[in-house]
Amino acid sequence: METNPAGVTVYIDGVERGVTPLTINDLRQGDYLVRLSRDGYETRTFNVTVFNSSRLNVAVKMRELHGFVNLTVRRSPASPQSLPFEPHIVNFLHDHFQTRENISPDGSLLLTLPSTVNTINIRAFGWENVSVPVLVEENITTELNIVMQSAQMEIEGINQRQARFNPLNPGAMGLSFIRFQVTTYGTGTMTVFDSNNSAVYTEELRQFDNPFQTVTWNGRDSDGNTVPQGTYTITIEARTLDEYSQGETEIVSVSIQTAVNYSLNTLPLSIENVSAGLTFSPLPHVLTSFGNYQISVNAAFDGSGFPFKIGFRFLPFNRFELTAGFSVNPQLEENVIWSISGSAKYNFINKTDSLPIAFSLGVSYEWATGTHENSLSRGIGVSFFAPLSFELANFSIALSPAAFWRGPETPVPEFQLSAGILYRASWFNAGISARYEFDFNDINDSRFLAGAEARFFPAPLFIFYSIQGGVILRGEQLSGYGGLGIGIIY
Repeated sequence: METNPAGVTVYIDGVERGVTPLTINDLRQGDYLVRLSRDGYETRTFNVTVFNSSRLNVAVKMRELHGFVNLTVRRSPASPQSLPFEPHIVNFLHDHFQTRENISPDGSLLLTLPSTVNTINIRAFGWENVSVPVLVEENITTELNIVMQSAQMEIEGINQRQARFNPLNPGAMGLSFIRFQVTTYGTGTMTVFDSNNSAVYTEELRQFDNPFQTVTWNGRDSDGNTVPQGTYTITIEARTLDEYSQGETEIVSVSIQTAVNYSLNTLPLSIENVSAGLTFSPLPHVLTSFGNYQISVNAAFDGSGFPFKIGFRFLPFNRFELTAGFSVNPQLEENVIWSISGSAKYNFINKTDSLPIAFSLGVSYEWATGTHENSLSRGIGVSFFAPLSFELANFSIALSPAAFWRGPETPVPEFQLSAGILYRASWFNAGISARYEFDFNDINDSRFLAGAEARFFPAPLFIFYSIQGGVILRGEQLSGYGGLGIGIIY
């Protein structure tokens, strides 16, 4: 038996059998009286006949019963008369959100509600929330009068998007985002304290004119200098605007801790090489924490076709990064090439103050239709690579040897050596990279690839844009490529 809505209690010959949707398998042949009941809906009663070796399907639409609430909402006479008063109604039925309605300027509203116990919530910024249960009876109008009191300043629900950040990271990844809610109109101050409880940064916040507030700290002190690595306490203080306060204004505060860690490097990188890095050279860097990810979409031209690629990198475990890619490449003179690829990379060494290097080990695999392969990738097969980088100020100088094995038909793996330089700035990074592929099975098939690239990520967005271009030399054949991309890093 099914009903619209579900959750209707079913009685058969006066005996309760459960709630819909409901299947009953123990009824013998005969006639039965069925009664359907749910609060707020008209009770339905009907007879059914059950035959041996038959199945009876019953579907019933319940008719909702309604009543009325004539609601009047007024401000307390003792409240500040200048305080804006814009209440709205949120009605809940059995804890489920039903409606939201604004009250007319004269403070009255006629509500049509189901005939049951409803909880009516009255909300208004700057005023205390009011929740009133009311019994609504069918076709009866209930009078409900509410007087709202002005709210005292409170700070609620403080949280941050990430508990650790690196001020040298680009764009929004180098910021600490603090979110909180306030109960009334007011002003506030954000103060950042170091581990010695000394204030390193203070900022006057904009006037609060809605409940939801967001502030950011970029990891710098009041003079604009980056602060030392460590744990910091961000304190938000708030008070009611003088014209809306009653008597002496009380200052309230709440605090949350955040960590500045310069070893964290969350950068949008190229995924053209399967493993994240530069176009032709993987980097040892991985995403900073669980939940970080990057999605990239690139469209290009490489002389033989128009490759389009979607890449995804994420961090399932600390220091362990996975990358996946899907590519479609319509060729100018041949069929469309489809390929999928993936890699796993573990970061063994990360940059520290005393050790300016990073090192990882990784493995990648690519499959493509037929014997085709994408011009920028390593090729169809398995690759084992070991990226190493030297971290000097805003530069990463990378070197990565790799062994590439095409499969049983080529028992001797290729040797591949890639290198590159990445420059990191506050809202973009740029680099050059090259890869040399030496095929022991066919030295005339060796390749040299080189290119330049740049990615732009203006704060506070998580969107970045990329551009790339370069050359491919296979034997004596030289060709070029170029492309544009867009992505998200979080």
